Amino acid sequence: MLDDDDLDVGQFDVLASEIVEASGHVVLLDTGSSNFIALMSYLRSNNVLGVFAELGRRVVIHSVLVGGAGARETLGGLVGMVENLPADGYVAWLNSFLGPVLFDGKPFEETKAFGALRDRLTGIVRIKPRRGTNQMLHMRVLQEMTRRHLTYKEAMATAQFSLWDRQRLAQARREINQQLSAIFGSEVPVAVSVGER
Repeated sequence: MLDDDDLDVGQFDVLASEIVEASGHVVLLDTGSSNFIALMSYLRSNNVLGVFAELGRRVVIHSVLVGGAGARETLGGLVGMVENLPADGYVAWLNSFLGPVLFDGKPFEETKAFGALRDRLTGIVRIKPRRGTNQMLHMRVLQEMTRRHLTYKEAMATAQFSLWDRQRLAQARREINQQLSAIFGSEVPVAVSVGER
């Protein structure tokens, strides 16, 4: 999406076309903060999700809610997406790696936002906190996997990650897949990239 540090919005058409052409495959689009606002604007102004629906493509939007200083902003992002993007479902990911996911001291399920969104949420995934050294080790390996832009499968297949780091990744993947399977009723692992199955 970037061309010499500038956002090339023309690439959104290419991306949307590739998603349509990937019929029969699960497509996962992970947006970074640098192109999030522009992508949301593109999706709304071009009725992309409406076109996907007409073509039989089911869209589920996943939104991460974090603890700490960014909590309120991430909650606002989820509310904005639900209000402005007509998807087939929405999944809230409660990521407690940076601290408990609380809003004015309340858990997500006790907020006014949750009350307003409850009927539109498909499910909630909880990335559970770990304690002490275990938390630091899990965070370190997940950050390294993300920095390298690797999938779980790729990271677990490389010797650059120790046996114990691969074990931590397998544990995190298993915990996430169990929750996603409960939400979507899938027997197939969900936290993989297209072509990994």
